[in-house]
Amino acid sequence: MGCYIAHMYEKLPQKCTSSYYFVSADPADPLCDYLRARRKEDIAFWRMLLPDQAEEEDAFALAISLAPSVGRGEQYVINRFTALWVLDKLPETKAVIEQLWHLDFARLIAIGNTLDIIEEWADIDAALAKYLTPKRAAQVLPSARQIREFIRKHLGAEPSNSLSRDILIEEPAGDRRRVFGVLTSDASAIMMREAVTRTAEQMQISRADALMCMVLGAGAKVTINLYEDKAGVLHTASGHRFDQEEAELIREQANTRTLERPVATKRYRFSEKMRAFIAARDAHCRYPGCSVPHHQCDIDHVLEYNRGGVTSVENAQLLCRHHHNLKTAKLVRARIEESAEVVWAYPNGTQCVTQPEGVLT
Repeated sequence: MGCYIAHMYEKLPQKCTSSYYFVSADPADPLCDYLRARRKEDIAFWRMLLPDQAEEEDAFALAISLAPSVGRGEQYVINRFTALWVLDKLPETKAVIEQLWHLDFARLIAIGNTLDIIEEWADIDAALAKYLTPKRAAQVLPSARQIREFIRKHLGAEPSNSLSRDILIEEPAGDRRRVFGVLTSDASAIMMREAVTRTAEQMQISRADALMCMVLGAGAKVTINLYEDKAGVLHTASGHRFDQEEAELIREQANTRTLERPVATKRYRFSEKMRAFIAARDAHCRYPGCSVPHHQCDIDHVLEYNRGGVTSVENAQLLCRHHHNLKTAKLVRARIEESAEVVWAYPNGTQCVTQPEGVLT
């Protein structure tokens, strides 16, 4: 497996104005108004029941008592308590949510469960408030998973110790099989998953067999692109940060190059340098709500090549094969703007916008 570290000197422009909105909170859409009111009522209901966080034992007892009435288990109740406790520690984020009422409890719980154990709140509060503020009209609202990933990326990799790097995870899976893995950072796990997945695809074998071949030194040659910012911090394309010990180990094995915006070509296929740039910009499939990672995506000519579309990063987006096929079949239409935002149009006239979410943003 080869590894390239690209030094980043370009960041995509950001813009924001209070007149923008998420497509699921469109102020001109009566259905959005109805759902907004439902979300507001749901939060108000659970605030009415919310106990003091300092009384943790009483809160758990209350959750057990409430569970039969709401028809769910006590963890369902505790998740909502935790979401609101954490939200009260994030005044900027709370102000955005209570202005727009755009987050349902699935997204609030993603915030609460991801931030439940941190101690410093101000920095993540400002970043999360900005992330949950729309940056243009009809923007697609981040999913619970995307919110969780944004928080984890912003917090970065925790310094690990030698003991945590030696933990192996083995779980029986029945039929003389077992799950085997290691405890590592988000960034390292993402890099390893990409290496195994790409090896399996290139060799046309299962991921388990691909990992076996890699262990035996017989794996296919694949190149993994990582990205280093001006401060010397090493990232995956999705923006997850490696800790210092991991980064030093990677630098010993990797080649380096400067990440520059590639020039357009007359050829149909995108070059490897183009793919490295587009992956760092997009991170995953650009179709609304899809999060298939970059290494499992096609590069799509937004304006089709046979209609005069050029092979360039400005006319490219990542699409998983399913959504690439939808676009090719003309079931949806897309255009890409100078900011790399992609505007999607549906047969009923609805439009929405997805933002690039890679490390370049």
